[in-house]
Amino acid sequence: MGLLSRGVPLSYDETVQYSEHVKFHGIQQFINCWNRNKDRSKDNLLWGDEIEAILVRMDHKNKKTQLSLRATSLLEELQGNSNGTFTCEHNEYMIESLPNIPYDGTLQSLTTVEQSMRVRRNIILEHLLPEETYLTIPTFPRLCCHGFTWPLYNPTHETSVCNSVMFPDEAICQSHPRFTLMQKNIRKRREKKVALYVPIFKDINTQTPFIDPDLNRELQEYIPDHVYFDAIGVGAGNCCLQATFQCANVDDARYLYDQLTPLCSMMLALSAGSPVWKGFLCDTDTRWQLFVDGVDDRTHEQMNQSSVSYISNSRCGDIGCYISTNGSAYNDVPININQSYYDTMIDAGIDHLMAQHIAHLFIRDPVTIYREKLQQDDNVEMDHFENIQSTNWKTMRLKPPSGMDGWRVEFRPMEIQPTDFENAAFVIFIMLTTRLILERKVNFIIPLSYVNKNMEEAQKRNAALESQFYFRKMNSNVTCHNEIKINDDVETQFENVDSEVDKFTLDTIFNGSDEHQGLIKLISDYIDSASSIDDYSRILLHNYVNVISDRAAGRIPTTAAWIRKFIQSHDGYKYDSGVSDAICYDLISAIKTPNIVITQ
Repeated sequence: MGLLSRGVPLSYDETVQYSEHVKFHGIQQFINCWNRNKDRSKDNLLWGDEIEAILVRMDHKNKKTQLSLRATSLLEELQGNSNGTFTCEHNEYMIESLPNIPYDGTLQSLTTVEQSMRVRRNIILEHLLPEETYLTIPTFPRLCCHGFTWPLYNPTHETSVCNSVMFPDEAICQSHPRFTLMQKNIRKRREKKVALYVPIFKDINTQTPFIDPDLNRELQEYIPDHVYFDAIGVGAGNCCLQATFQCANVDDARYLYDQLTPLCSMMLALSAGSPVWKGFLCDTDTRWQLFVDGVDDRTHEQMNQSSVSYISNSRCGDIGCYISTNGSAYNDVPININQSYYDTMIDAGIDHLMAQHIAHLFIRDPVTIYREKLQQDDNVEMDHFENIQSTNWKTMRLKPPSGMDGWRVEFRPMEIQPTDFENAAFVIFIMLTTRLILERKVNFIIPLSYVNKNMEEAQKRNAALESQFYFRKMNSNVTCHNEIKINDDVETQFENVDSEVDKFTLDTIFNGSDEHQGLIKLISDYIDSASSIDDYSRILLHNYVNVISDRAAGRIPTTAAWIRKFIQSHDGYKYDSGVSDAICYDLISAIKTPNIVITQ
């Protein structure tokens, strides 16, 4: 969710005026936090999941579905529930839920995750209207089609915050000003509204070239054979599945951050569930690039490669650099940093890798600022730091201690799944992987340039089965044998990268081969070696792990593949890439049937 400060929001011009004030004090707050917590240790492993979902209204008489804009009123009813925490998200049809109490680090506690998800789902379902349903899917298939919201709101192109011809302001979250301000300020920084393009899937009757109907009302530069969007809420208004893990100390957190990074693209591909956009089958399976492009607030100068202010990428996307000494030699991608703030942190005694990481985040300006939060006590408060940190939407996030919480690592790329069983399987797999990383010191790190290539590959149609990904050869050097201190110089530790890394299918990476030890075996062996769980729990954990194994092997389709097959097999499909109201209604009806995706 990120930082949700309360107060009177500043205008865009005032936000620009106070931008350096927020960043300067944000760095001071981080330095003070670092000094308080750099030696903090022995925090217990605690972790939690974040489930994002959408509200859908079903018109059974007319076989039509719409997004229900009732999140604000529902959240008022859900507050104070002892079985879950419920919060707003970017759009008014979205609700995020978290467990009220974090899970502990025992394997036995993993058997409670699916039940927690189911309880939270049922709590929301109990508060819905008879015609509404609650779906854990990444995106609504007819988002931005005419009449896609309930109540029905038509975009007011000339006067709206996002200046959209397809996305009404009423669809933006109404319970907190942050989200409307994001739309307004990002558009003002860019000096134009966003233009998002998704490649169309070319079926046998698809128009060639495909011309998006909304372009008749627009003057944007057109990319042929693409579905067009013009609102930030399209990219930021999709649903993901995240997990956050507390570590014993900052060294463990840095190590975990780096080791999980190469897995981001692979888990995105396995969790892919977004093949339909604005009523059209598209040639991608994930939401990720729309998110990256949708919140890209770089100015014209910052996007000019010949400018001294050039920034190479959006504030959403892959990480900027590895932050542990084990990963430092693999930082082979040029990184933009705020040199002044980097120097300040170095002078304050923060090591190069951590200073570089934070200075990279602080090349960005605040998106929103609240008047009441301008003056803070940098010795105890962290809102200025979080203002920048929480609007850097990377695949991974390192979270400094706050209150009782210790150093934490957030895993962010996965798409939400239709069933609680599948969502539990994905977060449990990542949690077990964190145990493998921290307890057995497995080594998954590859050059950062390969990580970036993998993320591009993960978004392709059917990437889970057809793409190959860079990964470490797992026949040897599976573990980091050397104990390495954070300030050691390891620039020459790894010299033969090409001999350590190759391209593999996800089936080989997860399930292994004659030459490659798969991740599934490593995790299964870890489960079997645990003496702290009973036989029933052990079998249950293997069942969750098998979901990931079966997805990688193609025995179970990804959600995207299942949706694509459902549409192409529908009697109303005309093989023209179009997904009509009737097809969408039947699809939503099928998805809301318990466990249909996993049983298929």
